Amino acid sequence: MTDSTKTHPTNITELPIDARALGAMVARLRYDAMLLFFNGFVNQINADTHTDFCGGRRKLAHAGDGMRLSVQALVENIRRAWTLSKPHMADELDKTPPLV
Repeated sequence: MTDSTKTHPTNITELPIDARALGAMVARLRYDAMLLFFNGFVNQINADTHTDFCGGRRKLAHAGDGMRLSVQALVENIRRAWTLSKPHMADELDKTPPLV
């Protein structure tokens, strides 16, 4: 398959049987779709961390903050990959415009 005919999914249309399969599906998403997924992931971690902190679970909140920082680093690498790959995806982006 050449780059001009390769397409990447931009959504998950059905839920897989387990979390590992979901992870594989997310990894196959086009980078802009991955950015949306992980931004939603970080937003939920932030909400859970806030709830843990307010509930007096400070150690758990601290662990949640560490997860947030790790995922934010991942998001920055995905963003960099998206920037690098976009120029090579003109045909695909004509059919399915960028999501972000």
